[in-house]
Amino acid sequence: MKSVLILLVAVVAGMSAENCCFPDVFETDFGLIIGAAGGGQTHASLTFGKIAFDYTNKLAAEIYHSFERGVQKSYHVILDYKKGIQYFISLDESFCLAVDLPSTNMTHCIPDSAEPGGSSYLGKNELTQDSYTFTEQEAGGYASAFLSVTKDDCIPLSAVVIGESEGGGAMISGGFTGYVGSVKDPSSFFDVPSFCPKAVSKIEKQKMFKHHLNLLHL
Repeated sequence: MKSVLILLVAVVAGMSAENCCFPDVFETDFGLIIGAAGGGQTHASLTFGKIAFDYTNKLAAEIYHSFERGVQKSYHVILDYKKGIQYFISLDESFCLAVDLPSTNMTHCIPDSAEPGGSSYLGKNELTQDSYTFTEQEAGGYASAFLSVTKDDCIPLSAVVIGESEGGGAMISGGFTGYVGSVKDPSSFFDVPSFCPKAVSKIEKQKMFKHHLNLLHL
């Protein structure tokens, strides 16, 4: 399921989706609640971690911890758009899988197809946010998303995604906090561990690992 998602208060504004682009370099904390059902089974998890985004060098990464049924697992995901490779790393098992990126085009902006949802403010009118909604169709499924960002500088604030794929459904709801306009320790995010394979796997094992950078439409 791709991309990024209830409006607090909506005042329709003439915003142009194509003009809202994320900062070139930043890192942010994130927290998500994820629910999914399919194949007669249900799954619910709580996930939190950090995302690093470097559009200049065409890199994105996340390090996160996921809690499901009382078990914690930790992962590291690296997307290298220059090489066209994504790395899925299990930090608990020192396991790494390298697969081709579906696209080498690193998305930097809210999709042009997104519909502006209006502006609203948080708290005592101290933070104004713009919102966007969009739906994407994929083979065997779809994803509908709502994304809110800070007005003018397009810093991610919250996301909700609902969708269906391969006979199942899922919902993701969460937010972004602790924004920093730089990546303080790039090597901790973007350096590929030595135990990762040099060759790219051609089997579609990437379906085993769902990264949350999709929330930012990466």
